[in-house]
Amino acid sequence: MKAREMLKQNWWDLWTLKILRTIRSDFILDIIGDGPMRCEYEIMTKRLGLDSVIRFHGFKPKHDVGEFMRNADVFVLPSLWENLPCVLIEAMASGLPVVATNVGGIPEIVNDEVGILVPPGDADAFAHALDCILENIDTYSSKDIASYAQRFSYKAVGKKLTDLYIQVLGDKKDA
Repeated sequence: MKAREMLKQNWWDLWTLKILRTIRSDFILDIIGDGPMRCEYEIMTKRLGLDSVIRFHGFKPKHDVGEFMRNADVFVLPSLWENLPCVLIEAMASGLPVVATNVGGIPEIVNDEVGILVPPGDADAFAHALDCILENIDTYSSKDIASYAQRFSYKAVGKKLTDLYIQVLGDKKDA
């Protein structure tokens, strides 16, 4: 495998931004959180010449994360695997359109009106989706996205479960 192909495969999320940078330069990616590969990501960011558009902030308390979301234009989740990430619901509750990978439970909560889904590991598709959402940011209504996110609130999910239990128990009574 060629070095360039290996780089694209192992660092596809950063490679996405390298591609996007050839299309446009009007973006900044704020990365919130920490993990065992943070140092490697910071080094690779510099090697790819992306240190002017990627900022690593490390762990932040929930209040600060909320502030970052309130100041953002788009939420990005380039996961290779996920279950049903609450952070997407939190981002949408903040009115942010989403660009995420089509894995796990993500397709159950992200539709065309709130964002764009792309195949995992596909840097070209992810870069195109980011460019598309940034180019058309005005077509996404923060108010509508936040309203859509309410269907995933504790209250809404609790009501759906309660209604389902009542329906199942009612069906058993009738049998």
